[in-house]
Amino acid sequence: MGASVCKSYDEEQIRFMRAKHFRYWLILLLAGILWELFFLYKDTLVWMKTAWFGYTPDRAGIFVPPLFVWMAYTRLKNIPKTTVDAPVWGCAVILFSLGAFILARVLDIHFIQALSLIGVIFGMVVYWGGVRFSANFIFPFVFLMLMIPSVSYLIESIAGAILRWAVLHGSYIVLKLGGGAWQLHPAGLQCGEAFLQVGFPRGGFASILFLLIVHFAAGEWALKNEARKIFFMVHFPLYFIIAYICFYTLSGWTLVLGNEFISLAFETVGGGIPLLCFILLVAAMLRLSGRSAGNRDKKKRR
Repeated sequence: MGASVCKSYDEEQIRFMRAKHFRYWLILLLAGILWELFFLYKDTLVWMKTAWFGYTPDRAGIFVPPLFVWMAYTRLKNIPKTTVDAPVWGCAVILFSLGAFILARVLDIHFIQALSLIGVIFGMVVYWGGVRFSANFIFPFVFLMLMIPSVSYLIESIAGAILRWAVLHGSYIVLKLGGGAWQLHPAGLQCGEAFLQVGFPRGGFASILFLLIVHFAAGEWALKNEARKIFFMVHFPLYFIIAYICFYTLSGWTLVLGNEFISLAFETVGGGIPLLCFILLVAAMLRLSGRSAGNRDKKKRR
């Protein structure tokens, strides 16, 4: 009996050493793959770095990679281990992304090159973890796309005009309700000789891109259910419009008052007001969402 116990103990030690060596080899393999990716996408990474530090509208993208790492790490800790599916889908995603990279390299399209890098990394996740496992990381990888330069331009080209129209008319309605002979113009609002131009900064903490990054991070931090995160993300245009209506309402009142001290104070902190309004609004909605979810859970328990 003692011999069988020693034998099982030796076998357990051998399995432990094999698993330990396998982890070392796996780490070396991943390091090698990352080095190859860095070498392959070196020009793309340099292009992104240059845009982040040299072009104001794309500067907010620098916050995306560290936030992505945080999202991926928190999900990795909370996701239960599952059996790995066939790695064929991961290979397909990687090959498709590399093909897109080669085509974009020939055509000199940096945006698609950067997008293919995200596709390759996601394909590696699918290959190593399986389809079910990688499905938990779709939200962070969609968020990672915001780091690509020119995304701010695409967002503003697609939704900027609609958002500006909604903010312009919403601010006009609120200011009219507050009193004053406000008139609506295509470029802004006018009250007497005072004119308030309505628009959004393309860069900085009040830009559409930065507020969208804040929105993603808030949803990831406060919400656990994926369906609720998607529902929360769909409401970004509404929160953005309300935040800027608050900003331009305050701007209009400050403009009408004409007090130099108030005008100076508003100009000093004015750029941060849309961000502050947006954060307060998002926090309030997440609070209400958490309470409603808690009430539903209590009803289910009963």
